[in-house]
Amino acid sequence: MKFQILALALIVAGSVNAAEKSPKVPAVTETVNGKAGSVTDDIAGAVKVPSVTFIEPKDGAVVTGPNVKVVFGVEGMKVAKVGTMDAGTGHHHLIIDGGPIKRGEVVPTDANHLHFGQGQTETTIQLPKGKHSLTMQFADGTHKSYGEMMSSTIHITVK
Repeated sequence: MKFQILALALIVAGSVNAAEKSPKVPAVTETVNGKAGSVTDDIAGAVKVPSVTFIEPKDGAVVTGPNVKVVFGVEGMKVAKVGTMDAGTGHHHLIIDGGPIKRGEVVPTDANHLHFGQGQTETTIQLPKGKHSLTMQFADGTHKSYGEMMSSTIHITVK
């Protein structure tokens, strides 16, 4: 047992770059929520395979409008304010009637691309009656998207 613990300690110690004093994360392709993506050093602080989800509303929900409450969820990363560039951090964006933003692209700022740079995890938006798609996109401290792997799209009907 002591030998196994020592061996594990040596393996872990060997994965730390002495010059940078930070763990090295190999590029690993993962599939999260049916989406393929690459887990790299920009999310090295993540403990779990990162993903985002809508806590509220759920996909397929019929909601009473025009005010619609939206609650964001994130796993494996931490929500932080704009400008925070620590590994494993980012903030939410809500895209109304649009899809995910490609990895590395800046999330636009307009009426259909809402930014939550203060670290908010919920909001209330106004939507007209009808069918809508909502895409949650997680991005870094400079609004650069983590890509489809860190997005989630639901469809709702506002009555």
